[in-house]
Amino acid sequence: MYTQHEISDVGDALILFADVIDSSKYSATLGYIEYAKQLHKIQSLFKSLGKTYFPPLTTVDERVFRYSNVDARGDEGTIFCHNPDEPPGELVFKAIQFSYELKGRLHMIYSDFHEGSPKPMKLGIGIHFDKVALITEHEIDENGDTRLIISNLEGYSINYAKRIESCSRLGKYSQIFLSKRAAHLLEGEPVVLSKQLSDLKGIQNNEEVFEVQSAFISKMPFNNEFPGSEQFFEKYGKSDDAQDFINEPWQKSFVLSVISTLYDEARIDKLKTLYFEKISQLVWVRPTEDDPIVLFTRAKMCGEEGKHTQKLGYLKNLVKLYPNFIHARIKLAEACWEVAKGAQEKAEIVFARNIADEFLCRFVDYLSDKEKEVYEDILSNHEPE
Repeated sequence: MYTQHEISDVGDALILFADVIDSSKYSATLGYIEYAKQLHKIQSLFKSLGKTYFPPLTTVDERVFRYSNVDARGDEGTIFCHNPDEPPGELVFKAIQFSYELKGRLHMIYSDFHEGSPKPMKLGIGIHFDKVALITEHEIDENGDTRLIISNLEGYSINYAKRIESCSRLGKYSQIFLSKRAAHLLEGEPVVLSKQLSDLKGIQNNEEVFEVQSAFISKMPFNNEFPGSEQFFEKYGKSDDAQDFINEPWQKSFVLSVISTLYDEARIDKLKTLYFEKISQLVWVRPTEDDPIVLFTRAKMCGEEGKHTQKLGYLKNLVKLYPNFIHARIKLAEACWEVAKGAQEKAEIVFARNIADEFLCRFVDYLSDKEKEVYEDILSNHEPE
């Protein structure tokens, strides 16, 4: 089989860069052998896990316009994925889930380290989604049959994605950073982003970039058959005290995602009760909680318990604290509508109408057209008698 280069086309692609933070310090202190061992662990994990999320896209069609490549060399890992069959927002969300699981599994690798062991390596991650050049080739087999395939991606967007990854050193939550284009594709997903301005060296000064502050993932890990998944569940979902290994902000919503996955997959009432109690312990551990996904889960649990006023209160305060949390804003509008239209107590209906009035009068500038319609519909009814 041999290939013959033909043309370049243009398409959208997900681009992810991951890099060991302060790798030069590790190389200077660990020595050649130990440093190489540590990098090999990260490279192997990155490639094997990455290919479960973004597997090679194979087909017998004559024209192949999908491409996926996962690689790791030195202290850097990369994912390039062009797949028109998958919505852009889903690809970006999948990249965040991959990043969460990667960091969680890397944390497991270092969890048994003791004093005097090498300091655990941490990753900075950059995610971008934009136009790239699709390098296409004719692939000709020994029988003379030909297929047109994408063999590589090139372009400015790849350089831009690398600069987004470089910003991750400035992070204070997860050190998973998104470009503005990638961030906007996540509207409506349960992901909370923290915006900041950063200089993208050689590209743009004061560019808007977004760090993942917290995220809820309904299935974590992505594939239960992936090696080490049972240990993964044991550590993050079945431990007696989840607080023991929540040392960084991103880990709180990560652990909540793992336990929620176990709860959803449990088929025995006793296990359901066990995991529900674990979720409750994590969600209600302190009254001064500030993680947006944990606060969002509080609102959800109140709704399931029929405590509609408390649910509205939590969602209202959450939206005011995190106005860019679109998913929470949507749920607040929906909850107000359900209460106002339902048969709840008069006080609950009044509370829902007051929220609708407050947002339309005071915060109308950041409401979407859909949110405005919902709130206007709530207020179009007569006051309850």
